[in-house]
Amino acid sequence: MANVLDDLATRIATTISGTVGTDIFKSMMPVTPDAAVALYETGGLAPEKRFGTKGIEWERPGVQVVVRGAPGDYQTARTTSQTIFEDVSEIETEDLSGTRYYLSDPLQQPFGLSVDEQDRPTVAFNIIFTKDIS
Repeated sequence: MANVLDDLATRIATTISGTVGTDIFKSMMPVTPDAAVALYETGGLAPEKRFGTKGIEWERPGVQVVVRGAPGDYQTARTTSQTIFEDVSEIETEDLSGTRYYLSDPLQQPFGLSVDEQDRPTVAFNIIFTKDIS
């Protein structure tokens, strides 16, 4: 089974007509291309148990989505981040790459994170998912 980054990278590639490994990356933001999306696992929340059963019922992983724009192009980075935000915020009771996701819970709206030494802006947001163990 795929992990949360695999699942989201595939979904986001469809949403923004990107390609995993070319302009959408997992756990890293390479130097090139200028315009890119990186997905990072965050601490998430404690997994949930169900009364009367042993073990963990659902995982609660966190993901930070970071969108980098071309030099000086904050608006495109912000628009791309908003498009991804709106799409992944709609995930509820659906399968992604064979794993059942029950809920997506954005922690904030997309926000300007930084500008790197090449004047490329980054916009980010964080989101928590409730999903089956994978």
